[in-house]
Amino acid sequence: RAGGGHAPVGPATSPRPKAAPLSMHDVPAATRGSAGIDLVNQENMDITIPGEVLLMPSQIQGPLPEGMVGLVLPRSSASKQGLFVVPGVVDSDYGGVIHVQLWSHLPKQLFQGDAWAPTLCQ
Repeated sequence: RAGGGHAPVGPATSPRPKAAPLSMHDVPAATRGSAGIDLVNQENMDITIPGEVLLMPSQIQGPLPEGMVGLVLPRSSASKQGLFVVPGVVDSDYGGVIHVQLWSHLPKQLFQGDAWAPTLCQ
């Protein structure tokens, strides 16, 4: 699902439990033409303090393929919704869950399943 799109949360649509993170090797690009792999939010979160930087856990964990670097970049749909992705670098030997740094100048709800940033492996 594209960033920003979400379904209402209620008894019938309560968030799914967090899945175990996937290896970068096991996650395909969203389409054949995708520049990178979407980093999908794993939990509902709120930005409550304007300007607060929030770390959003993605569904992907390292390590990346040897000799590669992951570039976490903004998706254009994020800024249209008032959400800004802080670009980041993921080293090839990083073995933890890849997080996306996000901030907004207004309070904002983030929903499980939203994708606000891709990572490009170079």
